[in-house]
Formats: sequence, structure tokens, C-alpha cells
Amino acid sequence: GMENAAPAKAMHAASGSDLHAIPSPTALANCRLGQQWLEALSAEHGAASSTLDTYGDDLACYLGWLSRQDHGAGLALADVRREHIRAYLTFLDEARGLAEATIGHRRSV
Repeated sequence: GMENAAPAKAMHAASGSDLHAIPSPTALANCRLGQQWLEALSAEHGAASSTLDTYGDDLACYLGWLSRQDHGAGLALADVRREHIRAYLTFLDEARGLAEATIGHRRSV
């Protein structure tokens, strides 16, 4: 198995600031898909642990953002459309305290 903290980070991000909140089914499904993607990067492409950690952080940010969409109900990855991607990129552009390199990485996910 792959050792990566991304799913835990994604679930924390998906549940918002309340550490005891139960993630929605949408957030759980998104997290599973994200984990599968990270596992594929590791198994099929031989991605380094540091690369997986970086992608995991970026994925956690994106999944957290998705979980807050649709008035807090969350947005499934399968339902993401161009306007959602534009809104996420705007969110990244407006984020305070993120280095340009971090924003660049997060856009790539």
C-alpha cells in the first residue's frame, strides 16, 4: 500500500473547520477518487514520495474547495464543469499568503 497523508488531509478539508464533522457522501467519493489517482501516479508512473506529498496537498485543497460548493452540500468530481474550474482558479488567485509556486501547483491538479 502507498503511505500518503493526502486522504486524511482531504477529509479534514472536506469536513471544514469542525474536526468532528462527518464528511458528506460526495466528499467521501471525491476522496476515494483522489486516492485512486495518487495510487496510479505511484504505481504506473513511479512518482516520488515528495511528488505524491505535493500532489496530495494540492488535491486536499481542491477537494476541500469542492466540499464547500453548492451551498455546502459539496460538488462531485463527475459534476465539475468549466465554470467550476474558473471559480477554483479565481479562488486560488484571491488566496492570501500562497506563494506563486504553490498556486501554480494547485492549478495543475
